[in-house]
Amino acid sequence: MDKMNEVTMLAFAKINLCLDITGIRDDGYHTLDMVNQSVDLCDRVEIRRMHGTGIRIKTTAWFLPKNEKNTVHKAVTAFFDYTGIGKQPLDIFVRKKIPTQAGLGGGSADAAAALVGVNAMFDAGLTTKQLCDIGEKVGADVPFCIVGGTARVRGIGEDIAPIKSNCDYSVVIAMPHIGRSTREAFKAIDSKTDYERPDADSMVECLEAGDVSGVAVKLCNVFHTANRDEISDRLIATMLDNGALNASLSGSGAAVFGIFKTHLEAQKFYRIGRHGDYRLYLARPETRGVQIINSRLEQ
Repeated sequence: MDKMNEVTMLAFAKINLCLDITGIRDDGYHTLDMVNQSVDLCDRVEIRRMHGTGIRIKTTAWFLPKNEKNTVHKAVTAFFDYTGIGKQPLDIFVRKKIPTQAGLGGGSADAAAALVGVNAMFDAGLTTKQLCDIGEKVGADVPFCIVGGTARVRGIGEDIAPIKSNCDYSVVIAMPHIGRSTREAFKAIDSKTDYERPDADSMVECLEAGDVSGVAVKLCNVFHTANRDEISDRLIATMLDNGALNASLSGSGAAVFGIFKTHLEAQKFYRIGRHGDYRLYLARPETRGVQIINSRLEQ
């Protein structure tokens, strides 16, 4: 029987159209209420069988861990444990494009792609739900990054309700040169009580109705409204001054994204702004979290 020797996936980033913190569990994890959207800014995850032992991780981002601390390593190890297959020797290469410490779910997207990839490579037949159960143990954003598309996400990331979005728009993502620690962002917000909170129900209604202007108006992230900072404010103002319907922080930051009604308007700002003191990325909404783009069988 032929077996899959190689598999390559695109791992899509996510933005948070809404993000609210609803509480803290006894174990210290924060509960959230979010409306997430996958976008076509993506990393590329390549998995190959190899001779020898262990899981070898390589990446274009030199500063990321290459050992058991890497989210891809954690995901693949968790897959082998869950299925009982036993750890297989793999060579995994992650070509990074999604910026780190950005709030765009890059590490989670890579872990999600790895889970989808090894599920196909070893013909394990796990369902999306089973992959999400494994992913939840790796990181809070991993289940959504497996499901992808547009979804209301609650709890610590495990409660995912897909949304039928009828909105067509383009996104420009601006990433400052300094990232932001998620842990530190949560610590900073825990001491705050009075800040603007999102209306996720209205956001869902606007998405389903195809009301892009309404979606833009409803953008809200408590990591920004509770902890305003000069860099995010400046990026948002720059986008608003250059045609964005609205702009917001993604995740706990540091990336900011703007919603543009047309791709032409997004491209115009991208051309103007790409020489600023930040990195810019053009993106569109994506209906998937992971896409297998190539596989090779060994006879």
